[in-house]
Amino acid sequence: MANNRVKFSKDYAFVYYRFEKSRYTDARSGADRHFIGVLEAGHCRIVTRDQVLELSPGDSFYIPLGLSYQSYWDGAIIAFRSYGFLPFPDGAANRYRLQALPPGFTPKFQAVATQKTPDTAALGAFYTVLAEALPYMQTQPEDPAVELLEMARAYLYRHPHCRMAALAKHCAVSQSALYHAFSRNGLPTPNALRQQVQVERAVTLLTTTDLPVGQISDRLGFSSPSYFRKIFKAHTGRSPLQLRSQARIP
Repeated sequence: MANNRVKFSKDYAFVYYRFEKSRYTDARSGADRHFIGVLEAGHCRIVTRDQVLELSPGDSFYIPLGLSYQSYWDGAIIAFRSYGFLPFPDGAANRYRLQALPPGFTPKFQAVATQKTPDTAALGAFYTVLAEALPYMQTQPEDPAVELLEMARAYLYRHPHCRMAALAKHCAVSQSALYHAFSRNGLPTPNALRQQVQVERAVTLLTTTDLPVGQISDRLGFSSPSYFRKIFKAHTGRSPLQLRSQARIP
C-alpha cells in the first residue's frame, strides 16, 4: 500500500473542473500534454484548423499532445474531468487524432481519481482503461514532419535547457536536417519551439501553483524575469499575472 502514495506531478495532471459560466480556452499554441476528458455537465465545442468536435454530457474525448485548438464551453453548470499525461503507452502517440471515444469508456475513465498529482493507483487505473480504448481510437495518416515536431516538442518539454545538438540526436537527425525539416514544413524554428514549450509549461505553473513569477522564470531557465515576461506576452498577449488572474476558476 505504501507505493500507492508515491506521487507523479511532472508529467501528469488529473483535475476535476466545475464552473457556472461560459468559458473559452485558447490553446492555439498547442496542447502541452495528451488529454483524456470526460464531460459531465454542459456542452463543449473544440475547433481546430480542419475539425470541429461537438461534445455533450456523458461524452469522453481525446486531445493529442501539440494539437492547436480553441474550445468553447457553455451551460448553466459546466463540469468535466481532465486527465493530462505525457508518457504514451504504445510509443506512437502521434497516430491518434482529436476524437470522441466510444461511450462505454466514459464510466471507466470517471472511476479514475482526479488528483493534480496522481499516485500509482490512479495511474495504474488510468493506463488500464486507456490501453483498452486504444484499439477503438481513430488514427491519422503518418506525417514525418508532424512526427518530428511532436518528438521535438515532447523532448523539449522534459529538457527545456537542452542544446540543439542534443535535440537533433534525440530526433535521430543532424542539426541542419532538423532546421531544414522545420523550415520546409512551415514550422517554427527549434529555438522558437523551445520558447513555445517554455511558455506552455509556464502557463501550467501559473494556473496550478502559487509560485512567484520570478521563481517560475528561474525554473524554466530564462535569463531574467523581465525577459520571461517579454517572451510570455509575445506568445500569449498577456502578462503572467494577467493570465493567472483570468484563469482562476470559481
